[in-house]
Amino acid sequence: MKGSIGQLASAVHHRAQRITNEKLSHININKGLHYFFYVISLNEGFSQDDLSKRVDINKPTTAKAVKHLISKGYIKRVKNRFDSTVEHLYLTKAGKDIAEMVQGVYHENREIAKQGLSDDEEKQLTHLLQKVLDNLLDEHGKLFSDELLDE
Repeated sequence: MKGSIGQLASAVHHRAQRITNEKLSHININKGLHYFFYVISLNEGFSQDDLSKRVDINKPTTAKAVKHLISKGYIKRVKNRFDSTVEHLYLTKAGKDIAEMVQGVYHENREIAKQGLSDDEEKQLTHLLQKVLDNLLDEHGKLFSDELLDE
């Protein structure tokens, strides 16, 4: 498949998500929410805002994902002792029971994705993708600033 950076990035993302969904179809988490669970499992104690920033998803979508994971019994919210407006996300026993398996699927997918790449190629690919992301983030900031100027 040949295509633009966006097409290829999208194809990689969707293929990885499809593989993840197939490998994790036996657990009781809706498709698309596996990544939220995965990030929480690696970063217990994150606030919902921290999670939203880490996964680069808007706050309302993150809130829905957290609500779903709580309703399935995989995570829980715990109020901050010093600031009652902040809640931290932790795995429940059910979440801890599947965390290693979910993390293993993501690790396995990373290993599959980088097959045939030398260490230098992997570093170069990571560097180039970060540059593309930074460019898009910079452009988003410019667009947002322009919107403010138009008001």
